[in-house]
Parts: sequence; C-alpha cells; structure tokens
Amino acid sequence: MDWEQKLLPYEGRLISIWIEDQSGEEQTKPKSYTLNKVEKSKDEETLKFYISPTQFLYVPLFGEDQTKLEYTDIEDSFVSHDIENKLVYRVYLAKV
Repeated sequence: MDWEQKLLPYEGRLISIWIEDQSGEEQTKPKSYTLNKVEKSKDEETLKFYISPTQFLYVPLFGEDQTKLEYTDIEDSFVSHDIENKLVYRVYLAKV
C-alpha cells in the first residue's frame, strides 16, 4: 500500500494520536497536532507521522487486515494493530 500517497491529503491538517495499550495498562489520552508530513521508512516496515519538522511518531506497518484506513462521517483514521505487543496505533485525521 502506498501510504504516503493515501495520507497526502491530510498534511497540514489537525490530527489526534492515540496509542491504545490492550494489555490492561493505564491508558493515555489522544493528543492533537498538525500533521506536517507522512514518510515511509527505508525498510518500509514503519510509517513516520511528522508533528513538527523534526519530531515524528513511528507507526509499525502490517498486512491489510491489521493496518488500514477507516472512514466515518466525522473523521477518518489510520489504524495499525500491533498484535504481538498488544498495541493499537490510532491517528485520527480531520476530514478533507
């Protein structure tokens, strides 16, 4: 999947990031940022969501059943399920 192209329309828009820990640990709350750019790592196993010119969040990429875009009337979201580590990465994207 060409995630950089799929997420290009969201650059410059507000996003919220939440890493859900499904192991039962205390949960964090989503934090909001402006998405500067999205870039796939050289090994193509992670996606970098830049929240400033130098700061980014690495999100692991998996198969289509674990990493996908989800669409609702309110917002779209990039979701990646890291089953081994019991984490779900959620990047909520403001509607274009």
